[in-house]
Amino acid sequence: MRVVLGATLALAGDTARRELSPPDGPAADPVREARKARRPARLPEPRFAEAAAPVTKAAAAPARKAAAKRAAPKKAAVFAAPEALPGPEFAAAAPAPSPPSAPEVAAPTLPEVAPQEAPPPEPVAQPPEAAPIPQAPPAIPPEGPPAPAMDEAQLAEAPAAAPPAVAATPPDAAPAATPAPPPATAASPQPPASKIAAPKAEPEPPTTAPAPALTPNKTSLADALPRPAFGGPAPTAAPHPPPPPTRAPVTSAPAPPRLAYLATTAAALPAAAASGFAASRSALPEPRFGLPASPGGPKPALTASSQRANITDSAGLGAATKVPVISEDDELILQIETPGAGMSDTIVAYGLREGVYLPLGALTRFLDLPIAVSDDGHYASGWFLNEKRTLALNLRDGTLVVAGRPLALGKGDAVAYEGELYVRADRIGDIFPLDLKVDLRAQTITLQTREPFPFEERLAREADRERLASRSGREGPARFPREETPWRGLSVPMGETELRALTDDDLGARLEADLRLSGDIAFMTARAYTSLSTRDGLTAARLELGRRDPDGDLLGPLKATEFQLGDVATGALPIGLRGVSGRGAFITNAPLEQASIFDAVDLRGDLLDGYEVELYRNNTLIGSTRTPVNGQYAFLQVPVDFGLNVFRLVFYGPQGQRREVVRKISVGDGRLAPGQFIYSLGAAQKDTNLFGVRGPRFSAAPDFGSWRATAELGYGINRAVTATMGAATWASGGKHHWLAATGLRTGIGATALRLDLGLQDAGGHTVEMGLGGKLLGLGYSLNHAEYGGGAIDEVRAFTGEPLRRATELNLNTTLHLGSGTHARIMPITSQVRRIEFADGRRQTDAALRTTLPLGGVLLSNTFDYNHTSAPNIAGGTDTSNRLIGTFDLATLSGSRTRYRASLGYGLAPGVNLQSVTVEADRRFGESTLVRGGITHTLAEHQTTLGLSAIRRIGPVNVAFDGSYGFPTRNFSLALRVGFSFGRNPLSGRGFIARPGLTSGGAVAVSAFADANANGLRDPGEAPVAGVTFLSGTDETRTDANGRAFVAGLGDGARASIRVDGDSMPDIALAPARPGIEVVPRPGRIHTSDFAIVTLSDIEGTAYFRAESGTRAVSRLQLRLLRADGTLAARARSESDGFFLFERLPAGEYRLDLDPQQAATLKIRLEAPVTVTLGGKSGVVRQSITVKSAQ
Repeated sequence: MRVVLGATLALAGDTARRELSPPDGPAADPVREARKARRPARLPEPRFAEAAAPVTKAAAAPARKAAAKRAAPKKAAVFAAPEALPGPEFAAAAPAPSPPSAPEVAAPTLPEVAPQEAPPPEPVAQPPEAAPIPQAPPAIPPEGPPAPAMDEAQLAEAPAAAPPAVAATPPDAAPAATPAPPPATAASPQPPASKIAAPKAEPEPPTTAPAPALTPNKTSLADALPRPAFGGPAPTAAPHPPPPPTRAPVTSAPAPPRLAYLATTAAALPAAAASGFAASRSALPEPRFGLPASPGGPKPALTASSQRANITDSAGLGAATKVPVISEDDELILQIETPGAGMSDTIVAYGLREGVYLPLGALTRFLDLPIAVSDDGHYASGWFLNEKRTLALNLRDGTLVVAGRPLALGKGDAVAYEGELYVRADRIGDIFPLDLKVDLRAQTITLQTREPFPFEERLAREADRERLASRSGREGPARFPREETPWRGLSVPMGETELRALTDDDLGARLEADLRLSGDIAFMTARAYTSLSTRDGLTAARLELGRRDPDGDLLGPLKATEFQLGDVATGALPIGLRGVSGRGAFITNAPLEQASIFDAVDLRGDLLDGYEVELYRNNTLIGSTRTPVNGQYAFLQVPVDFGLNVFRLVFYGPQGQRREVVRKISVGDGRLAPGQFIYSLGAAQKDTNLFGVRGPRFSAAPDFGSWRATAELGYGINRAVTATMGAATWASGGKHHWLAATGLRTGIGATALRLDLGLQDAGGHTVEMGLGGKLLGLGYSLNHAEYGGGAIDEVRAFTGEPLRRATELNLNTTLHLGSGTHARIMPITSQVRRIEFADGRRQTDAALRTTLPLGGVLLSNTFDYNHTSAPNIAGGTDTSNRLIGTFDLATLSGSRTRYRASLGYGLAPGVNLQSVTVEADRRFGESTLVRGGITHTLAEHQTTLGLSAIRRIGPVNVAFDGSYGFPTRNFSLALRVGFSFGRNPLSGRGFIARPGLTSGGAVAVSAFADANANGLRDPGEAPVAGVTFLSGTDETRTDANGRAFVAGLGDGARASIRVDGDSMPDIALAPARPGIEVVPRPGRIHTSDFAIVTLSDIEGTAYFRAESGTRAVSRLQLRLLRADGTLAARARSESDGFFLFERLPAGEYRLDLDPQQAATLKIRLEAPVTVTLGGKSGVVRQSITVKSAQ
């Protein structure tokens, strides 16, 4: 206990002695102490030391934090300065000189005053908000002429003033040490060098007690030099300090008048330092603007000029200059954004009373401008927009030159702080052609350019390339890597069946069955359909064999994209014959999902019994049917719009089922690449299936069973012109006919042009011209044909009758209604066709269709107009006009109850209501749907009621539907059971699924945890449940075994399957690949394993190595490349050089600079940097160093 008590008393005594002992350091300056005596007691404690010998940045930062924790300063005796001593004209021009060694120099002239409270041990600069210090009355010089300015010889003999007693240099910090450089920009070229370098500062050991009088001391040149015009205190002299930039001849301000030293002994420079100072003073630049003075540091006294007030207090001079002083308390984190381009980033700014100061270096790097900030933030140079528009901003000279023109630079316009140059926000628009809006409440900076900047021009070029690609109809590269599905000589097919028990007032009671099969047979895709009835036997049959390949690699040298055998459909010629379906063959190498603006497409597919289908093009209803032909729907000669055409087929079942099929066709001007050759060949027996089966209600169409063959060729002569040729032969009316045609395709600007010539048997001839394109958002195509010699054209007239002329106009546009959250899009489609037959008849058909989504409801309206005129026997003309309309209303998906309503009405020859239909369906749970409807036909006074229900029992659909009409009393009742079946290749077992799988291909995926990150599923690697896989129209999640089944992918067109990264069960997990691309085909299930890997991060600091040292570099654009050279990620370094690449899968990567920035700033990596990430999640630390490439 005694030992502890004794030690405690000893420590307390040591502490008391240290507090009572005078502090170490040089003797106090009586002039400085006298000035402090006049300061009010309410002077706030200063924050930054101005007179202390500079220390390194690493040591200075902790000192600032520790200053706030120190105890209150102790009292000491001070002295008052003589009133006759005038203040310096340039405050804080240089660090305080060393104390003189002779106490007799100034002591006799200084009267003693009462002791006052001394400043803290480490005084700092007075904040700008401090109250002004009362000033002593100015000294009145004796009458007579003013003292002349001293020359260099007289100046050399003037002694130096004493420094403050508390400004001692720590023992471990040499005065000549170079301060640690602050963060640099991506490239920091040095400003123009000055010819005079400051000599080394002589170190001065600290003392422990204040001296009662001054002692002489030597003053180095660095101590006597003026401070920079802007920024913080100038660093101490270093062995090789960076010289200040040389002021430009055209912008340098006139030097201030040379001021003579007062003959005051206490403020004169020592003779030891005066000679070096006098020799170099005339060659050094004079600072244009002053900085706030140190609270107590003595400065060389200069005589006042006639233009300046006689300010005798240094603190008052600092407040008068109004130079911005930045501190950490003024820091702002703002988001800078460009509304037009959608770019945004975060920068560090500072908000002062004078305004908001923005970092020039960070701003120019955000705008991709080659402007560099150097000289510790005092100098910026480079160019913007073009190399003739240069920028040079020199804070040391106080000059600003933009495009060779000097601009005014006020004292508060810019400031250097921690290696960055900060410019007041309202001056940015004077330097660059842009406007800035700073919103401190929202913490945003909105940037609006007045001229195109590089990033805007780059985005415009990318948009032009996309528009050109759309105009030419070319497809871009695959988004995901392709996985091929192998062909089989015989595969297990997928099937779909529907069994029906029904009765009606027409055919009576019966049983019916439909069966569809698809799969691989003889290394081709086979699709078969058959329909059976207990009353009529085989009522329909179809078989089709063939292949589809979007890459055009079929049949060796033929490079075909598609060929079909069996029940096929041929294509239409530009003039003459349209396509037909029947038994035959067809082959082509034309792109599958491309067409010309002058073409019309035929859409065919399976249509189940009792279903109806609607066709939408770009969300506009253009067709509807509920009558299958041999189990298929057919939309023939559908016009297309310039650009991308999205055809959406919506199928409605009798019990309320609903499904969609989407097909995309890119439409261009019809020109081919130079040297490209395409062909299409086909032959078919019209409307006759392979097995010759006919249904119970069969009705033969004109030319039923006649054969026809067509051929069409195209060749790209050059980029501007494409030539076409066509030929056909067919039988009609017991006669044989032939046709030959040729044409040209070209374009002028955005307008496509066509010319076609045709010859037919018996002297028939055709000339057709057309143009099409898009103008001001309006898509159009106009075709006009002249016929003679009995020529026919099924493409225009849909019949085989001779024609005289035909004109067709198609217009498509989209109206944007409202704005903001109330914006609506209304597509409009119109078509007008006028035909004159050889016998004098005229027929005009017009259609106008529009669709408008409004508040969860889809509104559609269609107008159809028909006008015919024909000569009669009496020599006159018989005419007829008919204008009818159809209005449809349907609620959008998403609610449990949906409604559909339809009105059929006539407007000519009279206004009348023709039919009304109202339908509603209600979902009960996830597996039951009930639907009811009523239709009334006013002309026939017929009302039909319908009721249906469907129940999903597992994968099987069980449905009932019935209808009753009165007063005719016709009725129908049906019970249906439908399902699909197949074999899952992952499990090897059969399955039963919902109907509709045979019309397209499917993919079975398996997700597993790839522990060793090799991309392969090794024994013991567990499945991952709950992962979502997305296709174009559907999504599904993996089960407990990590398996999922994606169906409805289409036939022969590229399809993508991607993983939803947000569905991972852990944030540290991600798929090793984002997705795959497949070419699906009916009846085949493609299998694919998806590895789920852990993610890691790469972080580090980017440094710039220069001759003056290594410092962190901000806004450096970095790329992370995979081992194969592909881009994995991008990053930018922050203000402290920190960069981060997040969520990276395992693998080997290489860090590299952005080539464009590296070339602009002339920098490169000091050494190659590679990083390897393993299979376990973690953070890898990897820093990089860049240097000048010159």
